[in-house]
Parts: sequence; C-alpha cells; structure tokens
Amino acid sequence: MPRTCKECGLQFDNRGLHDSHWKKCVKTVTFVAPTGEDVTVTRDRNGTFVCYCSHDKCPKENGFVTVGALQRHMKTLKTTWLGPEKKASEAEGRAESSGQPPALEIDIGNPQMSAGTIHTPKMPAGMVQDETMRSPSLTGHDEFG
Repeated sequence: MPRTCKECGLQFDNRGLHDSHWKKCVKTVTFVAPTGEDVTVTRDRNGTFVCYCSHDKCPKENGFVTVGALQRHMKTLKTTWLGPEKKASEAEGRAESSGQPPALEIDIGNPQMSAGTIHTPKMPAGMVQDETMRSPSLTGHDEFG
C-alpha cells in the first residue's frame, strides 16, 4: 500500500522509504527533550533544525538535518532547551558580565592612522601605546631616571 508524505505529497511504495523521507522533509516538529520539556523546532532557510540548547557552542553554524540528530545532541550533552530568545539574551548577559574589557580595535583601513595601529576603547583616537608609556614597575627598569 503506497504511503504519501503529508508535507510534500510524494508517494512511496513502503513505510521505510516514507519514514526516511519524512524525517528530512517535515518543516516543524514538536518533541519532548531529554529533560522533559516540550520543544517545537522549525527548519531554517538552509533546511536544518537549529539548536538553541544550553550548550555554550550552540547555536552551531550548521544545524541538524533531522530532529532525531538534534535530540541525540541534547541527550549526549545533557543540555536544556532555551529557545532562540533566551539563548540570545543569555549570550548578551555573558558578554556584559564577563568582567573583561572591550575588545581591542585594529585599525587597518583608516588612511589617517598608520596601518596596524591598535586602539583601546578608553584611549583617545590617534594615541598609540608603546613601550615608553608602560609603568617602570612592569618593564623591570626605570627608563626615566
């Protein structure tokens, strides 16, 4: 008895071919995560399911082709589902609370600055830190006296 894919209408001669196709064709799926929460995922424009779990490397650049692969990923890493909104706010919170200074800017395209000039956010533009600006206690000798 032929089986028809409810997503795209293709027909298959047997259940195995149908089920294999459906796993790669279905657009939106709701499943129960290993931690018991209901998760609804929709394929992105690349045709993959993007993972927004609590793992620090998610979401990955490449999503998962099947929901089963996404479920195995979460089970193996013992993660919880955050969803795109919580994952984005978590990432913003980590950046703000890290206590790290803002990243350095390397200016290689500004014709008014020499190529490769490094600017720290608290240093006025055009000012460059070099060895003469370091504290004598950091260099191990007193350059000024």
